[in-house]
Amino acid sequence: GQGGNGHSYCHFELHRYNPPPFCLHDIDERTPLGRAITIHIEELLEILKKTLEDRRKNNIEGRYVVAIDGNCGSGKTTGVRMIANALGCEIIQMDDFYLTPSMRTEERRNEPGGNVDYLRFAKEVLPYVKGKSPFKYGKYQVETDSIIDEIEIKNPEIVLIEGAYSMRPEFRE
Repeated sequence: GQGGNGHSYCHFELHRYNPPPFCLHDIDERTPLGRAITIHIEELLEILKKTLEDRRKNNIEGRYVVAIDGNCGSGKTTGVRMIANALGCEIIQMDDFYLTPSMRTEERRNEPGGNVDYLRFAKEVLPYVKGKSPFKYGKYQVETDSIIDEIEIKNPEIVLIEGAYSMRPEFRE
């Protein structure tokens, strides 16, 4: 969808079926409650190619943000990598926002999506992701159980946000 401030965004939820089409839950202001469609990842790639063509044709600036959520093993990472390779997108992985040890309280673990540091995501990604300027965010590293690296998002036309809880309601604005 086209956001009111001229920026575009789209959210998809993937669920794997056999054979492997994906159920995509597309949410934007035209369909506030969303709609579910079954589609192969190759079809999503074609939709995004068309979206890029339309944005270029209409001189739409800013990044187009696509959030892809779904269950473990649903094919999110594989599909996102395929799309990124084909279109030159950059990927923000929700795994980079895993909770650090000091935040892993019993209360937090009982909260849906509580294993994601959604406050850090809101601070480090959301204010910048739809703009045109490069930005950096911290990457959680499993081996050290800490945030040690920085990931830079340069200026791709499409940014793919991949991972469980990437569609938290507060991220959709």
